Parts: sequence; C-alpha cells; structure tokens
Amino acid sequence: RSPEKIHFRYMLEKSENNYTETKDGKIIYNNLSTGTYTLKVFCGLNNEWNNVPETVIIKIAKPIWAQWWFILSAILIISFVVFLFIRVRFARLQKQKILLEKKLQIRTHEIVEKK
Repeated sequence: RSPEKIHFRYMLEKSENNYTETKDGKIIYNNLSTGTYTLKVFCGLNNEWNNVPETVIIKIAKPIWAQWWFILSAILIISFVVFLFIRVRFARLQKQKILLEKKLQIRTHEIVEKK
C-alpha cells in the first residue's frame, strides 16, 4: 500500500454540510466561532472507504480578551491608571498653588515695605 493512494474525506459538523476529499491528509479551518465541533474523517484506498468515520471532538474557547475576568481586570487596571494620573496631576497643581501663594506673599510684603 502506497501512501499516495490513500484518500481522506472529512467534515466538521456545525461548520460544514458536505464532506471534503483530500489526498494530503491536512485539514485546516480558520475563524471558527466559539463552541464544540465534531470532526468526522473517513479513510479510503482505491475508492473503497471505511464504513465508520473516526471522530474527534474539538472545543474552541472564547479568546482571552472576551473572558469576563479579562474584561474586569482591564477595567480595574485602566481605572487605577486614570486615578493615579488624576492624583499626580492634583498634587502638582497643589504644589504650584503653594509656590504661587508664597510668591504672592513675598511680593505683597515687598510692596508694603516700599510704602
């Protein structure tokens, strides 16, 4: 038996309605939605196919960015960064206010002394 005479017929349930034949034994699916799929594969030699397919159950999980805990973590981290930014900005403004008040007192004192 030579490998070049072996054919495969496959179908991914919930994604396809018909079987696809191939000689190279490679099966590639792109952009599958989240869910559970059943891959059915028949093997054949000289157009004689086995009667019962081999099956593989494939589970596609949600991508990490669609998980509830990831979204919650991202919201918390972004909120914390915004909070820190506002707090640092407020502290700088407070320092500027204190410096300006000191300068104002010094200038006022100088003006009062000159009179």
